[in-house]
Amino acid sequence: MDSEEVYCQAFADDVVLVFSGQKFPKIEEKANRTLALVHDWGVRNKLGFAAHKTNAIIITRKLKYDTPQLHMGGTNIKIVDEIKLLGLIIDKKLTFHSHVVHICRKVTNIYKHLVKTAKISWGLSSEIIRTIYVSVVEPIVLYAASVWASASQKISIQKHLNTLQRGFAQKICKAYRTVSLNSALILTGLLPLDIRLREAARLYEAKRGKPQEDILGDRKVEVKELFIEADHPAKEEEITFSTIEAAEILTKINEIRNNRGDVKLYWIKAHCGILGNERADELAKLAAETSKQAPVYDCFPLSYAKRQLRDNTINTWQERYTKAETGVVTRRFFPDVTESYKTIEKINVNNLISQILTGHGGFKAYLFRFKLAESPYCSCDNQTSQTIEHILIDCPKFQLARLECELRMGFVLQEETLNRAINNNDSRTHFFKFAISSVEKIVKENKT
Repeated sequence: MDSEEVYCQAFADDVVLVFSGQKFPKIEEKANRTLALVHDWGVRNKLGFAAHKTNAIIITRKLKYDTPQLHMGGTNIKIVDEIKLLGLIIDKKLTFHSHVVHICRKVTNIYKHLVKTAKISWGLSSEIIRTIYVSVVEPIVLYAASVWASASQKISIQKHLNTLQRGFAQKICKAYRTVSLNSALILTGLLPLDIRLREAARLYEAKRGKPQEDILGDRKVEVKELFIEADHPAKEEEITFSTIEAAEILTKINEIRNNRGDVKLYWIKAHCGILGNERADELAKLAAETSKQAPVYDCFPLSYAKRQLRDNTINTWQERYTKAETGVVTRRFFPDVTESYKTIEKINVNNLISQILTGHGGFKAYLFRFKLAESPYCSCDNQTSQTIEHILIDCPKFQLARLECELRMGFVLQEETLNRAINNNDSRTHFFKFAISSVEKIVKENKT
């Protein structure tokens, strides 16, 4: 294989041969010659290759080319437009559209079974649905991410992934089906699948030693040394001392031990006022700051790579979330993605809280869109649309309860302060107490 400059990869009973070249006739000749070698090797070792199940795919940017004729053991090999390799569907144009459609179909079958047992008011809890999503759905989508992650930047691929993720996110936060993906992701603390896919791909590349210069610079992730490959302690080199002082100290320690004395070493906390310790810290810091030598070890741990990549992912998600046309109500409560995830961890999001944080619920302005209410106006004046903002900020029917809530929180409820009301630990309890009681009354009123 090496003499033919052919890339070969085998896993269990799957074998892949990759041929490359500038002209198709030479590629065809090389491929047939290599296939003949493989067939002869199998005969000598009493192994048979299923030539009738073997397929070939041509990956090229040329618009016109002669289709090569490949054969193995007298059997012609079929040229196909796409091929499945270890669960990854590769098409001849490397769009990976067929692979995305395949995984979407696979995950949709899981979602169909989940829908039957996860309703808004009963069924599987949010934590169970989240566990299913994180442990089953995400691994299916992220499989071989480093191969096809670049395809996730295409709008068509993103639409497939968004449709796939939206259903699960809505089920986790117990929201209505009309809630946008952006709002559902904020309420569940999840990341968009296409961004998550690229993060997983870059982490894999960083582990394999490929520099991520725009995020991690030219440094590499440190590689853990396997214990089984480490040298035996008996083979370790002896410690040598290059200074007279160190040798004298070692001699003194040995004398004490020979006289049956005990030698104890103590760790002294830095900056504790001991003159010698302070001087040692000062000299060590000076040496580190003034040294012009290249660092002996400049690799960073995997945890640092994960943190930096996650920060980059959050920034990308924040930019998309801020510019999005959907999720306007949710953005009033959570303008910052990072802060929203910290807050959501402290909230037990249910259907009622989802109605408050998304504006999709039993409010006349929402029900009127689907012809479930005669008008979109609130009964307080029949001129103002009954939205969640109106109920929380302006509706006079809840003026007394709102005033009590504002006194306890220490500030007035306005559109600009909704973020402060929900993200502040002290005011969150008072705000939700007022919001839930008001929304419950509105929902009950609109049902009748």
